[in-house]
Amino acid sequence: MQMNETIKAWRKAAGLTLEQLAEASHVDRSSLNRIELGLDHPKGRKFDETHLRKLAKFYGVQPWQLLAYDPAERHSFDELWAQLNPSERAEAEDFLRYLLSKRRTVHSQEGAADLVDLSGGRR
Repeated sequence: MQMNETIKAWRKAAGLTLEQLAEASHVDRSSLNRIELGLDHPKGRKFDETHLRKLAKFYGVQPWQLLAYDPAERHSFDELWAQLNPSERAEAEDFLRYLLSKRRTVHSQEGAADLVDLSGGRR
C-alpha cells in the first residue's frame, strides 16, 4: 500500500469524510485531498510534516505509524520491532535518534526550561 493510500485508509477506517477529517484535525480539505491523491506538496515533498503531525495526533499514533501500516493491522511497537532484522533495527534506532534531536532543537528554541526528557518529566 502506498503512503497516500495508507493515509486514506486511516480516514476510511474512522468513517470520516474529507470535510469531517479536515475540521477535526485542523488540516484543510484541499491539503488532505492532495495527500490522499499522492500529489506533490507545493514545497516539493509528498507530505507536509505539520499535516502529518496533526493527523497522527488526531488518530492517536506517531507520524511514522500513520505512514507505516494499515489502521486495520495495528501492532504494538514490540511486535513491529521483533519483525526487524539487525540492520533494520539499526536504521530504526538512527531514525528515532533523529526525531529526538529535532524535538530537542524545537524545545531549545522555545527555551531551555521547556525541554522534556525521554521519561516524560520536565528538566
